[in-house]
Amino acid sequence: MVLWLSPQWSFAQQEEEVLVNVEVNPTPNGGFAGLYKFIGANMRYPNPHNASGKVFVRFIVEKNGQTTNHQIIKGLGPAYDNEAIRLLKSAPAWEPGKQNGKPVRVQCTLPITFKSS
Repeated sequence: MVLWLSPQWSFAQQEEEVLVNVEVNPTPNGGFAGLYKFIGANMRYPNPHNASGKVFVRFIVEKNGQTTNHQIIKGLGPAYDNEAIRLLKSAPAWEPGKQNGKPVRVQCTLPITFKSS
């Protein structure tokens, strides 16, 4: 038996495209002020708490507003990096980005600041 595949066919599931620049950017519910208020109220500083700086997290805001694919772009160390990801995963859903009036997957990067005591 011979099976011919044309170039446009694939047995692998293709993910939808992730955009970086869109007509309407995704925003946290409650705006960025609300997101940072949530982060401040829910942040658990690692012990010992001896570092300060920013952790930059790259993630995707999905069409349903959930954040996925969290990656550390610039970190402060494993304990701080894991806390930044935990905070984003536990934050309320976002308003998704839109292109041509339809929700789309959008890649975002967010700094989370840790201050030493």
